[in-house]
Amino acid sequence: MGGFTPKQKYQIRKGLQYGLTKEQVAVYADEKFSWGQMSQLLFGFQNGLTIEQVRMYADERFNWEQMQAIRYGFEDGLTEEQVRMYTNEKFDWEQMEQIRILLQEDTTGETARLLIAGFEKEIF
Repeated sequence: MGGFTPKQKYQIRKGLQYGLTKEQVAVYADEKFSWGQMSQLLFGFQNGLTIEQVRMYADERFNWEQMQAIRYGFEDGLTEEQVRMYTNEKFDWEQMEQIRILLQEDTTGETARLLIAGFEKEIF
C-alpha cells in the first residue's frame, strides 16, 4: 500500500495528542482501517473503553457505523457477552442498533435473541 492517507494520519495524531498509549494507538494505526473506522476506535479509547473492548470491534470487516453500534453498547453499560450477541459483520448497523436497544431494555436478552434469530433467517 501507499502509506496512510492524510485523514488516517490525522486520527493517529489525535490519539497521541489526547494522551493515548502507544499500545492503544497501535490498535487502530493500521492502513487496513479507513479514517472513519479509526475515528470509532479512537472514540472508544477517549470514552474510557478498555483495550480489550476496543479490540472487540477493531476488525476491518466492520464499517464505521457498525463499529459505532458496538462501541455504544459498551458505553451504555452492556456486558461483553451482551455486546457479542450483535457483533457480527453480517448484521448491518441498524440491526445492531435494534439489538443493542433491546438488550438495554430487556436484561434477560430474550427479546434480543428472538430478533437476532429473525435477522439470521433473513441473512442465511
